[in-house]
Amino acid sequence: MIELNHFSFSYIENRIILDNLNFHIQKGEKVGLIGCNGAGKSTLLKTIIGIENGQGELKITDLTMNNQNLASIRSHIGYVFQDSDNQLFMSSVYEDVAFGPMNEGLQEDELEERINKALDLVHMQEKKHEKIYRLSGGEKK
Repeated sequence: MIELNHFSFSYIENRIILDNLNFHIQKGEKVGLIGCNGAGKSTLLKTIIGIENGQGELKITDLTMNNQNLASIRSHIGYVFQDSDNQLFMSSVYEDVAFGPMNEGLQEDELEERINKALDLVHMQEKKHEKIYRLSGGEKK
């Protein structure tokens, strides 16, 4: 569940990007964001995952967005950057997919299971050992 109440965001003082947003997205609900360039779609998503900080109430899975809850919130939600080169930083597909779960301190068998499940979900198992720079734009996303 994602809930915003009286939520606003501004990069620069007196230049409001998101102004007093109120909406709820329920578990299992699918939502599309549409709008012209500069409308605030990416900014909204960055605030939802805690990359940017807005004002007002933001809850993810009944947790209020704050520094204490950030790690827990991020375990429930993800974000794919518009430019995938800004997101991929390890040398191989395997290493990049493994980065997040490795930092959770998982045991080797559970780590391998998570990596393989993620690769299976996006049909990239055959690219597991491929170098990131050799992937197409679509494969990176």
